[in-house]
Amino acid sequence: MEELISPKELSRILKVSKPWPYIMVKRGLLPHYKMGKVFRFRRTDIETFLNGSRVERKYSWKELRHTTGSQMHRKGVSALVIKDQLRHSNIKTTVDFYIGADLGYQREQIEKLTLKWENSGK
Repeated sequence: MEELISPKELSRILKVSKPWPYIMVKRGLLPHYKMGKVFRFRRTDIETFLNGSRVERKYSWKELRHTTGSQMHRKGVSALVIKDQLRHSNIKTTVDFYIGADLGYQREQIEKLTLKWENSGK
């Protein structure tokens, strides 16, 4: 019988947050087995998932992490929470590569502030 992996072990192996396996299961994106209230994952299913068979385009974990961090920032999540979820040891990494690098978001925010400032003078 093939080894089954717990969600905690899976998050440790993949270096993702502890809730990530549960989120992916809830979205129907991650193959799993449910035994009572407990989820388990087969190593071969995870390898197949990581090799892109369940998604149209292969994304690297780096791309997925960056997208997650940027989207969390766009939704108003604080930099400290993003740092913790991405398991960065230093907030400078989070700010420099995930928040500071999001130039499109910065432009949108500057435009919003400009409009508010212009409308406040009327």
